[in-house]
Amino acid sequence: MKLTETDISKATYLAAEPRRSDGNNLYFLMSENGAKSFQRKHEIPFEPGVWIAMGRYPEDLTLKEARDLNKALKKLLAAQYSVENIVSALTRNTTPDGVRRLILGSKKTTKKSYGDITFQQMHVAWHSKVSPEWKDVALRQQAMGNIVQHCYPCIGDMPVAKITQPDIIKTLTPIWSAKKDTASDIKKWLLNIFQMATTPDYKLIRSNPADFTEDLLDPVSRPLPDPVLVTGFQALPELWAALTKASHKSPLSIGAGKLLLLTAQHGPQVAAMRWRDLDIEAGTWRVSDLTTVGKATIYRLPLSVAAQAVLLELYERTGRTEFVFPSLKTATGHIPAEHPDKTLQALSEGGLPLVHTPHDLLTAWAAQTGYAPELFFARGLEAAAGASETRNAQRMFTGLRVILQHWADYLVGAAVRDEKHRI
Repeated sequence: MKLTETDISKATYLAAEPRRSDGNNLYFLMSENGAKSFQRKHEIPFEPGVWIAMGRYPEDLTLKEARDLNKALKKLLAAQYSVENIVSALTRNTTPDGVRRLILGSKKTTKKSYGDITFQQMHVAWHSKVSPEWKDVALRQQAMGNIVQHCYPCIGDMPVAKITQPDIIKTLTPIWSAKKDTASDIKKWLLNIFQMATTPDYKLIRSNPADFTEDLLDPVSRPLPDPVLVTGFQALPELWAALTKASHKSPLSIGAGKLLLLTAQHGPQVAAMRWRDLDIEAGTWRVSDLTTVGKATIYRLPLSVAAQAVLLELYERTGRTEFVFPSLKTATGHIPAEHPDKTLQALSEGGLPLVHTPHDLLTAWAAQTGYAPELFFARGLEAAAGASETRNAQRMFTGLRVILQHWADYLVGAAVRDEKHRI
């Protein structure tokens, strides 16, 4: 809300809020000794903002004069005239024309090239620029916290210019499955963050990777890759063998990689796996809310014999902790969300790179093996939270158990050719 002459004349010093915004980066400053003045906040990408003293009120500037001068300063700064020269000019003249005369012809600064700015740096720059205008402190904290918690583990260290729409979808899909409202809020913030990266001040990207409809976050609505074109699963038995050989090097990382393959879930879901959600004896994983403890279960996933064996080995190491893959180095308490995927990628670099996710690879394998699509990649995993088991749902779960057991046998090299006929 813009200031008025009355607001300024009646203003008193507040230690918690000495500055009041008039918009367009123009601020009115009330000092503790009663002095009043105008300042412009000069935003510098990825650096702290600079406060430019414009003049005292009312000795040097009225509110209208301050606004006119602020517009002139904005143009001079956009034209790359240095802040130092502008500040020097303001000490001699506080009129727009006077400052322009003193500045024109002076040396301009070279516009910086920001290169491989990471998403984390872009987020901090966006948050510092827009959040001060939000009156709701809780909203500011929520916007910062949710992005840090859910996006930093997946794309935080990635250069903004290299982040693609699939990267955003992969980051948001597990959140969407757990809590749609949270995913929707994060998507809106991501849209704004990447939009700022397209502006002339940054020019990091040309198009916004977060500009897509929310239905793409639902795996059921998202188009599946053509099974004929997805053949990466043919190299997975070799990758499984590599995982087995390397198990002594990093048991937790290797265990995460194995479970990622065996369950064909998303990496963040495996990374955040909790012991309380597992019934190893019954061979069941209750894939639950990834964002808030105590929320309803999303769906129930059967575990193959191989997955049970991996979990029993891990239980000897981490069974007394909350998470299957605990970590003291992260805010979440478990390994980073991207860790299981990175484990597989590191082991596959010598052979065929993993272009597709384990979920897509299992989907393609199942289609070529002859399984009915709806058993896995339609609604097989989407049991409603709290709903009673119906005969059809139980049959679906039993069929899915057969598929995942056959998939596990395929990975370890013990597949039975006609296994599908058991359904």
